[in-house]
Amino acid sequence: MRSTPHRGYTLYFRYGDALLEIIAVLEAHRDAIAYFGEALPDN
Repeated sequence: MRSTPHRGYTLYFRYGDALLEIIAVLEAHRDAIAYFGEALPDN
């Protein structure tokens, strides 16, 4: 899983051969570990 900031948000995504999967879009101040749980999803 990767992330990138954009205008006050953090986008979490992963991509494969021909697919881009948006996992979550969180406001930048949100706690990603609390949102996803103890461990963030793998790539």
